[in-house]
Formats: sequence, C-alpha cells, structure tokens
Amino acid sequence: HAGCLRETLPFDDDKSIRQFCLLEYGRGLISDPSIWHLSLAYFSECGVRGRAHVRGLLESQPIPSIRVANKLMNLCRKYKIPQDLMTIIINRMGFRAMKQGRLGEAIMWFARSEEEELLLRLATRSAVQMLRRREAGDEGLY
Repeated sequence: HAGCLRETLPFDDDKSIRQFCLLEYGRGLISDPSIWHLSLAYFSECGVRGRAHVRGLLESQPIPSIRVANKLMNLCRKYKIPQDLMTIIINRMGFRAMKQGRLGEAIMWFARSEEEELLLRLATRSAVQMLRRREAGDEGLY
C-alpha cells in the first residue's frame, strides 16, 4: 500500500507517509467522544505537526468539571505539552470558580498556575468578604 501512496501523494520518504497515515487516523478518532484521547497517541508520533495537533485538540476541549481538568493536565504531562497549556487549563478553572463565587477554589487553581497578581486580588477579596460577614454577625465559616 505504501507504494500506491507514494505514486498518488507528494511524499518525500516513508517517514512522511507514516506520519500522514498516523495524522489521518488520529483525526478520525477525534470525532468519537469516548475515544478522542486515543488520537493523542497517534499525533505524538508525528513530530512538530503532531504536537501542534495535540495542543490544538487539548486547547479546544470543554472543561465541565475538575475531573476533566485533571484528565487534560495529565494528558499534557503524558505527551510533554509545554507548561503554558496547563496554565491555560488551570486559569480557565480558576476564572470559572471565581465567577461562581467560589473564591477558595479559585485561589487553589491560581496557586497552581503561580498567578501571583490574581492570588493577591482573590486573597484580598476573600478577606474583605470574611470581614463583612463578621461585621454583619454572620457566624458562618471564616
């Protein structure tokens, strides 16, 4: 089959044919939500182009829960994706928690990404909220 591919497609060598086939097969796996992550193994065998596919796929994944965020970060580690993508995932989770008023969770996420400015703002906001509750006589958790 490789000979047929060589005649019909503009490849320089067998390595290019192999990478083309792996990329195409990986792209096919993406459409199935239960096995999309398997495509990463195929993409990771394809050098720079494959790493670009891995990165794009991980960046585009919805993150509906902490479990999914942790799964994506584990995949980043497994496929040696640069730290900046993990930071993007962590920050997305931190901003979501912040918008939902879960400041403690947001602080936890931003601490993982080492976002010092955001951490300082959140810690200040959290302290102000606790003081207001205390002044209002709210004996809830501090």
